[in-house]
Amino acid sequence: VLERIQGRRAGGPRSVTDEDMEGLGRVINSWKQLTSPYVSGVGNLPDPIEAVGRPVLFVGNHTSLGMYDLPLLVHELYLRGFSCRALAHPMHWLGPTGQVIERFGGAKATPYEAHQLLKNREHLLLFPGGKGEVTTNRSESTYRLHWREHADYVAMAKRFNAIIVPFAALGADDTFAEPTRLEDLLSGPAGPLVRSLIGELSLEAAESEVNPIAVLPDLGLPGLPLPSLQRVYIHFCDPVDTSEFEAEAEEGDGALVAAVHGAVESGVQRLMKTREADPERGLQERLLAKASGFVPQTSRLMASYGDMVDGLKD
Repeated sequence: VLERIQGRRAGGPRSVTDEDMEGLGRVINSWKQLTSPYVSGVGNLPDPIEAVGRPVLFVGNHTSLGMYDLPLLVHELYLRGFSCRALAHPMHWLGPTGQVIERFGGAKATPYEAHQLLKNREHLLLFPGGKGEVTTNRSESTYRLHWREHADYVAMAKRFNAIIVPFAALGADDTFAEPTRLEDLLSGPAGPLVRSLIGELSLEAAESEVNPIAVLPDLGLPGLPLPSLQRVYIHFCDPVDTSEFEAEAEEGDGALVAAVHGAVESGVQRLMKTREADPERGLQERLLAKASGFVPQTSRLMASYGDMVDGLKD
């Protein structure tokens, strides 16, 4: 069904199958129950059947490390008819993480991969801010978009007549402690270890290629970030049709970038207001809400069982 809806062509990167996405759903099921994703703007999504023959490019803000909410986002889109290829930093493929990302539809965020996927009329998930947003300092505005004025994805999207769906995500940035920057690690006690991990990469290349690393408190040593189970908030904005922008005018690219950028920023502000008023923002409140919904169901089942037993006695 997804192959028919997306109208993929032969060749190019490996396609995503229903089995891939259903497997992802099973893997993240418990995580989804704990984070209780709040999803709004679903009515803004284009009809996947009406979009046959055109690539759909989902463009949004990159949250902390991307591993907290990205699988949830990919699966939420799958449930609504979009089998997305999330473009991830090539650095992931230096270790086993890349294979996991690829197993569930991800692809390297390179111009070649993006070109092939758009050419094949795929559904793509793109974060123009990339590393700049992942490593944002807490001293900066937490939800500031770090996007260039002229983005390469715009020209490519226009070339293949793509539909761009801006989206905003919130929650993951408040889940992890702030990751350290590379220069801080190199100057700290973990410096020799970090240099050995970088290996063949030069330090200049590493500055732009290495993902942020969480550090253990007070020790300055690399460690795994531990999430605090914040609720995930996602909002899909009105789609932007690239065919409505001039194909060759330089100012057309700037207008398109501004339209997408403005939509994502507005979406983030909208989600911040939603989260502020959300009675189930905290994990304890979410668990209590789930438990209160479970009790009436259990009571009804017990009552039905009692009626059945009484009927058998009669």
